Amino acid sequence: MDPAEDFIPIVAGPYSGVNTDSLVITAVTSAMNTYMYRAVVTGTCPLPATSFPAILFVSELPEVMVPPEDTVVCENGNAAFFVDAGVTTSPTYRCRSIPEAEHLIIYLMAVNI
Repeated sequence: MDPAEDFIPIVAGPYSGVNTDSLVITAVTSAMNTYMYRAVVTGTCPLPATSFPAILFVSELPEVMVPPEDTVVCENGNAAFFVDAGVTTSPTYRCRSIPEAEHLIIYLMAVNI
């Protein structure tokens, strides 16, 4: 089968400019990753000109699927925290902490003491 014949006309959905020189896609979803697009240009003379396909690559937004869990360790022991970034594209991580005094204030406010 000729892949060029697999393309279908764009008529609705998140697309605008389908009959212009600029196709705009709004609210791109991760399901659209690797969708292929091409343009067909017609004019007064017969035989349309068809572009090579362009591929849409969608990067996933950062997300935390599983947050780190609380842990208790003995003094001089080791602690480890893990996080699951789900399908985040090329995730990088930066750990942050709250200094002890600030943490105590936040904790006390949380239990309404």
